[in-house]
Amino acid sequence: MNRLGVQGYTIRDYMKDKKQFGETLKKLREIGYTCLDHGIPQGMTAGEFKELLSANDFEPLKVDTDVYTLLENPKKFICDAHELGVDLVMVYSIPKTLRGGEEGYHQFAEILNRAGEMLRKEGLRFGYHAHSFEFCSFGGYNGVDILLNETDHLELVPDTHWIAAAGLNPPDFIRRLNGQCHMVHFKDYGIDAGTDILENVPRIYAEVGQGNLNWPEIVRACKEVGVRTFCVEQDICKIDPFTSLTTSFHAMKRLGL
Repeated sequence: MNRLGVQGYTIRDYMKDKKQFGETLKKLREIGYTCLDHGIPQGMTAGEFKELLSANDFEPLKVDTDVYTLLENPKKFICDAHELGVDLVMVYSIPKTLRGGEEGYHQFAEILNRAGEMLRKEGLRFGYHAHSFEFCSFGGYNGVDILLNETDHLELVPDTHWIAAAGLNPPDFIRRLNGQCHMVHFKDYGIDAGTDILENVPRIYAEVGQGNLNWPEIVRACKEVGVRTFCVEQDICKIDPFTSLTTSFHAMKRLGL
C-alpha cells in the first residue's frame, strides 16, 4: 500500500511548539496525508513524538541526524528509532568541507559505510537525502555515483526537483536505484517566466503537476523499483503551504497513488 506523506521542511513555520505541531498534523490529515518525514522535534523525546503523531493518526518515517553525530552517539539514535517504531535513520548533505572535489566524496563514502554497517547490525536501514550539488561531475561520473558505488548499506532518498536541477531525467535516475530506494521526495520543477536575462532563467519549486516534470513516468519508475512512500517537499511555497500541499495531494491521487 502506498503512503503519501509530507516532508516537514514544507511546513516548518507551522510547527514551532507542540500545540501548533498538533494543529498542523490535523490539517495535513484532513487533506489526506498519513505520514510525516520529520526528525524528532527539539524538546521532545521519541516517545512523546510518537504519541503526538498517533493522536493525529499519523505515522513516523524515520530518525534523522548528521553522520558525525550518529557515529559519536549511535546508541541514542538506535534507541530513538526503536522507540519511534521506524527502521530508517537518515542523514542529509555531505559537509561543505568535503564537497569541493572528488576525494571528499570518497572520504564521505567511507564514513557513510561505517555508519551504515553499524545500523545494519541493529536491524536498521540507512538513508541519505540527495540534492543537486552531489551530482557534480568528475569526468564520466559524479558525486552520487561515488556514494552509491562505494557504500554497502546506503539507501538514497531522491528528490524529483533536484534530480531535474542536476540535468538528469528523474525516471531514469529512479530506475537506477532499484533496491536502494524506498522513499522519494516529490516536487515539480518550474520556470520563472519573469526573468529579463536569457542566460539566467530561474527555476522554481512547483506543486506536483504544476511544472514540467513527466509525472506519469516518474510514478511508473517508482513502482518498478518498489517505492511505496511518497513525500511532498515544497521548499518554498508561493501560496499558503496547506493549499500547496492540497494541490500536490490531489495530483498524486490522480496519478494513481
